[in-house]
Amino acid sequence: MATNQARNGQPANYNATPGSRSDGDPSGLEVDQKGNLRTTIGGTGSTDNFAATVFAPGELRVAQEPTQLFYDTFDGGLDTINKWKSPTTGGTGIAATSAAGSGSTTLDSGTTANSFSLLQTIPTFQPTEPGWVYITMRINIENPVLTTGYRFWGLAQAPTSPTIATPINEGAGFDVFTDGKLYAVTYAGGVRLVIKDLSAATGNATQPTDANAHKYHIWYRGDVTYYAIDSLDNVVASFTTGASGPNYNNLPAVFLAVSNSGTHETLVLNGLSVSDTARNNVRIADADFSWRNLTIDPSGAGKVTSGIPLPIQKKSASSTGSVGSLTVTFDSITIEGDTIVVVCGVGNGTQPTITDTNGNTYNLAKNVANGTALNTSIFYASNIFTGPRNVITVTNGGTAASIAVTAYETTGLVPVATGVVDATASATGTSTTPATAAMVPNTPNEIFFSGIGVGTAAQTVTVASGWTNDSGQLNPTTPAGLFSFVSMSQFSGANGTITPSSTITSEPWGVVAASFRPSLVGVEGAMRITDGITNAAVIATVQSLKTDVSLVNGTALAFAQVPVNTEGIKATYSAAVNAHAPAATPTDWFTIQGSATKTIRITKITIACRATAANQYRISLIKYSVFLTGGTPAAVTRVPHDSTNAAVTAVIQTWSGGLPTPGTPVGSVSDDSLPVAVLGTPVFDNETAQQYEFGTRNGQSIVLRGIAQYLALNSNAVALPSGFVADVRVEWTEE
Repeated sequence: MATNQARNGQPANYNATPGSRSDGDPSGLEVDQKGNLRTTIGGTGSTDNFAATVFAPGELRVAQEPTQLFYDTFDGGLDTINKWKSPTTGGTGIAATSAAGSGSTTLDSGTTANSFSLLQTIPTFQPTEPGWVYITMRINIENPVLTTGYRFWGLAQAPTSPTIATPINEGAGFDVFTDGKLYAVTYAGGVRLVIKDLSAATGNATQPTDANAHKYHIWYRGDVTYYAIDSLDNVVASFTTGASGPNYNNLPAVFLAVSNSGTHETLVLNGLSVSDTARNNVRIADADFSWRNLTIDPSGAGKVTSGIPLPIQKKSASSTGSVGSLTVTFDSITIEGDTIVVVCGVGNGTQPTITDTNGNTYNLAKNVANGTALNTSIFYASNIFTGPRNVITVTNGGTAASIAVTAYETTGLVPVATGVVDATASATGTSTTPATAAMVPNTPNEIFFSGIGVGTAAQTVTVASGWTNDSGQLNPTTPAGLFSFVSMSQFSGANGTITPSSTITSEPWGVVAASFRPSLVGVEGAMRITDGITNAAVIATVQSLKTDVSLVNGTALAFAQVPVNTEGIKATYSAAVNAHAPAATPTDWFTIQGSATKTIRITKITIACRATAANQYRISLIKYSVFLTGGTPAAVTRVPHDSTNAAVTAVIQTWSGGLPTPGTPVGSVSDDSLPVAVLGTPVFDNETAQQYEFGTRNGQSIVLRGIAQYLALNSNAVALPSGFVADVRVEWTEE
């Protein structure tokens, strides 16, 4: 018998015997005499009930495997921080075990009437049609099966204190009833509906008859649900969801054992896997430019990202009364590698903490407290884990008070916690204009987030022009400390000044802001394009570099033409001497000495020589480790490239009649016979000027560390040509 495998992991419903087509199936599928599944060319594509499609010339196309939302094999024990709610019990029930290395967890009902042991996941799972929530549970039940209690496993909503009479409120799953029989069931409003009796005595005889671990599968969505045991093909029950199904689609996984008095009944869970066949956390990315990608938003629509920072989902909440914590749940699955930014306010002066159900680590970007009245903070988690609908918790760091929060999932940011935050600012006050000082990002294409908390009385917070109010007006009900809160954001396409600001009626306030760096680095300013080999200018004038981005959320960007600036930021200096006449047989005659406080990096030296008649002359560029002695130097004026640079520390000198005794050489950087032009010819033409550049093409500059090291122009005591003079120019940086 051949079986048509499921699309999206769901079971199929046709069988065929060798040599026959399957129930008149129009898809072009048949089984040959050897039992092989074959396709036939049938012209246009045709589709069976489960969308396994045959296209000419006989290609069978089926959907991909589902994506995993939740997985636990209990190797590290029971994770009650990120995966499972703390186990609960009643009466003599024994809580689900959490021994590391056991590879399972065991629930024990206890022995008194209605005592129980309950375990449920922290995340809840909601199918997105046309997909399923696909859940696999590996369960051990004793054999022979006891009849002294009740056990359930599946997707469900359980009462706080389950009983034999009302063990589940809403759900779909498997249960072993007090008669010891296995059933496929649903619950709606606390009413149990048997979908199928799976026992051998009165049902379809698919109930396992040993004490081994078995796999129980459920494909669940709003209109139809399937049950299978062990093999995916072994579909043991199904029903059309509707009046018979649960009243809620968004449910946690639940495991329950309830005693009906007598012997302990146990439920051993060896593993749980929950998947989404709609693959809502899939990202399709360009192989060469990973920032070009497509994701699925909470509504199920595909969105193509442009490589710039962009919040792809956000969620806000505010508290009622004084609370110790507040949660907010994203509407959609979070994408691996994205960044979560949490902007929150708390009604006391103590910094809160942030956790989530997917196990991400949160770092503080900025925090400010207005005395003990209120506290406003920005936290972030970089390179996040993918997972089910993430539940983010803001835990109050001080006394119970009001809390408000907006959480963003943002794509396009640097995926490293130590490098993603750029500029930050904060301020507090009591006035009508909550604002921080102006902020200036270091790179274009950064995104800014800001939180504004207000105390004493609820206010309407009006954000400044250019900012987007993402949270709306969050006024905690029955406020304590924090009366109003707004979270806002702004994308900055250029390196301009950004000021987080708003207006209110005068009340105490606290404002924080932080900008986050993009993974696709923006550039701005002037650019000189060279050939990359000789550094000769190919395009000498300032040119524009066109970006690949022209729209953000449908809005045309003003910076679609982005000028590029390759100017360095190191403190740079130059010195030059014209018509210097060395001694007749010079050794060191032009020197650059290192600094006691800075590292000197020589980047360029230019030399042009002239004499009475055309000639050539030997000039060496020698680096020394021990400074020269004696001689009579003349200081050369040193000029900073920026008047705000620190005071220059390198020493530039020339030597004429009173030559020094050279120090200890490291060696010659160059040793050239340079052309000597006739006096009166251009000083720096391409024929007679010799230019040395260091630090280009990934090479190092000439580095001088300390005052003992120096670099010299040295002529090795060779006699000068008649009337010889030299023009020398040197450029260096100081760090």
